[in-house]
Parts: sequence; structure tokens; C-alpha cells
Amino acid sequence: MGMSVGGKRGIVSDMNVVPLIDILLVLLVIFMIIPRDTKGLDALVPQPSTESLGAPKRDVVVIQVLADGTLRIIRSR
Repeated sequence: MGMSVGGKRGIVSDMNVVPLIDILLVLLVIFMIIPRDTKGLDALVPQPSTESLGAPKRDVVVIQVLADGTLRIIRSR
């Protein structure tokens, strides 16, 4: 970090950005090289089912909470 004293504005500090630009350039080169050498995995897309579905089975479950706090479960088909 550079610093200059004096002048009309008083103490002024300037950040040294040269190391930041060096790091940016190295990262840019790395990210330009990496995609050329990598190969992803082949994706397997699910295929639609060929078997026909029958009528869905309907099970109805009724749960009742009675006034005294007990539960009553009724299952019908």
C-alpha cells in the first residue's frame, strides 16, 4: 500500500493493485486451460415406461378425533 504525505488533501493512501492483476491473470489462464482437458460423464435420461398401468387401487383412511381425545381409524376399500 502506497502513501503520500502533504499537499492540499492531507494523507492519501493508495492500494497497490499490481499483485491483484497478477493473480487475476493467473486465474484467467487456469480457467481457460481447464475446460479443454475435462470431459463430463454421459447423462442417462430416464425412458418412459412401456408397461400399462391398471386402475389405481383406492384405499380410503378416515381418522376421527373424538371429544374425549381418542382416535378412531376407519379403513375402507
